[in-house]
Amino acid sequence: MLQCIIQIFGQPSNWSNWKEELLGRVTSEQQLEDLLLIALSLPTSLEVDHILHYCHQNNKLMYTTSSSRSSSAAAVGSGSSAGSSAGSSSSSSSSSSSSSSSGQAMVQLVEHMLTTAMARGHNHLLDVLATAPAAKQLGPQAVAQLLCLRMQLKQQTVKDKELSGVQALLKLPGAKAMQPDSLASLIRLSCKPHSSLLQASLVSPASLTRLSCKPHSSLLQASLVSPASLTRLSSKRGQLGFVQCMICEVPAAQQLPSRVLCDALLAAGAAGKRQLMRQLAGLQAAQQLVPGVAAWLVQQPLDSSRGGGGHLCDVLQALKPMQLGSQLTGGELLQLLRAAVHSKDGGNAVGDVARLTPAAHQIDDSKGYAAFLLEAMQGAVETEVVSSVASDLPATQQLPAEAVLNLMQRGIKSSLRLFDFLFELPAVSSFSTATVEQLLLALLQQQQRLRWSLLPRVAVLLRAPAAAQISVEAVTALLKYAVQEQQQQQHMWDRRGLCMGSGAVFTFQGEVQQQLLALPAVQQLPADAVASVLAAAVEASIVGAASKILTLPAAQQLPTDAVASALAAAVEAGNEGAVTRISALPAAQQLPTDAVASVLTAAVEAGNERAVSSILALSAAQQLPPDAVASVLAVAVEAGNERAVSSISTLPGAQQLSKQAMAGLFSQALQAGHLHIFNFLVDLPQASVVTLDEFNVYDGVHTLKLLQLNVKAGASDEVIGTCAVITEEGISISSEAMQQLLRDALCQLDARRISAAAAQQLSQLRDAQAAAAYAVAELLTACVKQGSVSGVQLVGQLPAAAQIDQQRAEQLLQAALQMQSSGSANAILCWLLQLPAVQLLEGPALVRLLTAGIKLVLPLQLLQLLCHQLPAARQGALDAAAVRQLLLLSFEEQQWEVSEWLRKLPAAPLDDQQVAACCEVRDFMALA
Repeated sequence: MLQCIIQIFGQPSNWSNWKEELLGRVTSEQQLEDLLLIALSLPTSLEVDHILHYCHQNNKLMYTTSSSRSSSAAAVGSGSSAGSSAGSSSSSSSSSSSSSSSGQAMVQLVEHMLTTAMARGHNHLLDVLATAPAAKQLGPQAVAQLLCLRMQLKQQTVKDKELSGVQALLKLPGAKAMQPDSLASLIRLSCKPHSSLLQASLVSPASLTRLSCKPHSSLLQASLVSPASLTRLSSKRGQLGFVQCMICEVPAAQQLPSRVLCDALLAAGAAGKRQLMRQLAGLQAAQQLVPGVAAWLVQQPLDSSRGGGGHLCDVLQALKPMQLGSQLTGGELLQLLRAAVHSKDGGNAVGDVARLTPAAHQIDDSKGYAAFLLEAMQGAVETEVVSSVASDLPATQQLPAEAVLNLMQRGIKSSLRLFDFLFELPAVSSFSTATVEQLLLALLQQQQRLRWSLLPRVAVLLRAPAAAQISVEAVTALLKYAVQEQQQQQHMWDRRGLCMGSGAVFTFQGEVQQQLLALPAVQQLPADAVASVLAAAVEASIVGAASKILTLPAAQQLPTDAVASALAAAVEAGNEGAVTRISALPAAQQLPTDAVASVLTAAVEAGNERAVSSILALSAAQQLPPDAVASVLAVAVEAGNERAVSSISTLPGAQQLSKQAMAGLFSQALQAGHLHIFNFLVDLPQASVVTLDEFNVYDGVHTLKLLQLNVKAGASDEVIGTCAVITEEGISISSEAMQQLLRDALCQLDARRISAAAAQQLSQLRDAQAAAAYAVAELLTACVKQGSVSGVQLVGQLPAAAQIDQQRAEQLLQAALQMQSSGSANAILCWLLQLPAVQLLEGPALVRLLTAGIKLVLPLQLLQLLCHQLPAARQGALDAAAVRQLLLLSFEEQQWEVSEWLRKLPAAPLDDQQVAACCEVRDFMALA
């Protein structure tokens, strides 16, 4: 036997057929079992693999058929290995007893082998051993012990191998027959973050010792777990992979205890195992949780002391198969809502919990629900989230009036947020008049702090039946606020509130106006209250409200000062309709003239013609003194408001204006550049008493201004007339002003807005004839650039045109050549060629002009015109060198017509080698 052991285990890597022959010589199964246990204690599993293969092939040990034929007895034996009795075996025959004893021994051997293989880390042997017939006779408790040991001895291996052998164990009949309590213990052990073999209830040190007490126990004990290993393994985290395998393979998973199931769910959530959470939630046990466990399960992600687990929304999505909403009570869900308010993810958590129906619709604790809303008002939950949640919960509509009032008062008077949905609850309709008035006044007192529109809330409160009896003081305060609120301020009411459609504007023009003005107390408003509200409405441009208020009984009793203030506010706000209605009040006819003059001036400045007409119809307007009328007319003239000037000129006071006032208006109109107003004022009957001397028209300033306005207005006759006056009176105009006048006149002439006669008359003025040469040159340059033939002709006739130097003359010709695309280029060039300085241009200037013309690809006619009109060309300025330069340039620019013309000139150097070559190329191209 010893020799066989040495030969078999001497060289583990050199297993051969002769070693298998040695195994065949082992006739005793006890010796074969000892060999198997020795091989299992070796560092590698090669020998044990071959021995197991030999046993399987030769029906030895646990692979014997006898063990499979005694399944019932062996199962009992397995139970005894776990500490249970085998009472039923005593009644069997002696043959059955012997067979049962043998089968029990094989079951124990398989159990020992599985335990030792796991302890040695040979997890792949579990798959081999689990196929043995004896392994299929392992009882549920024995399989549970093995699974527990497998969990605790999990090796640090590659991820896809870390569950090696577990699936094989779970497919054994003993695993299928496992009871819920045993499975629960395994799952609880798997989920513990710091599980320990010493603490495991299924595998104890005593059981390990018992398993090792058989022949060759020293070898087996050496391969089992040492105390040091137990200590090291006790620090490993729980293994959720085992949980996933067990719930898929073991039927008892459908009846797991609720708390164990929830522990597994929480562990999976903390590890981010969403798939495992969904599998656990799909178990039958998850649909039948013990009362209170569902609330505890949802509470855990909300508890800030429990880290991880992700957002509640993700957790609840994974737990959706559990239908938690059906396993929670209304009271439990209310407590969860209150916990969600204080959670780290409060805003989203509240919405997630509220979607757990039908429990969310079964909240019947009004006091507790009101406390939740108050906590939400005080917490960090977004207003939109709370409003959305509350709008979907029936408990909101069932809140008593006392609770609703308390929430409203807290929101209004403290720094808390005020939820809009509170104003729409049925309890609001049961508020008393005192309560409604108290809330309305509180809203108005806190309007600056609240920073949002109060009108939607006011509208809801006014719908309450008791609102019809609110006091005059409250109505006055509400009206003043309502009409002052900015119309542009938009308040997007929540989706089930007072919104009048997407993007609606809730202003006083709508529901609030109708509600307030329909209140009985409005008809009892005193005159001072009506005046205050009217002024606010006018200032805010609420025409409808102003019109309604003006129909109140007290409006006809408004004092004069109140009407004056309201009228001033209407004019300032540009509210034409309000001006018209206020002007129709009895007190408006009693306004003092200074008040009317003030509002009339403001209306003129604002350009509000309709308001001006309404004010002019007042009695006090017809009594305005001349000085006041002159002041208002001056404002109208400055603003260029011709229609206002016309209307105001009809007042009696306007007929009595002094000569000095009229002359001042004339001067103001001219200085402001309002020629039409000036002409209107001059034509007034009362202007006939003002002479030109009194108007100081001959001081030059007014005349020049008048002439400038007439030129810009295109008034040709007035331009001619003013020029005649200037000539007759000898009025002087500065050179700068004269140059600008001529420039403006030439522009108007080109645009055909003034006649040529008017432009000619301007050019004949003494100061125009005295214009300096540089000024004339600048005017000519401007005319050339604008392509103005008439302008060049007109300016060219000025005396200073003959004094332009040759350099400026050449620049003018160059500018004219640049106007090649203009149809007026020839005409402009012809006029410029008549200038004396142009006629004096010498040969180099002519060459520069021709060069520019060739580069600009000008027509041949323009180039020939330059040569024919300039004396320098006739005087031999174009010598052979100049013609050669121009010929080569024309060839380069491919100006063939120009080159043909230049070749025919007398001075053309046709014998020049380069010129001749270019000519030959050109002739060849022509023939081709």
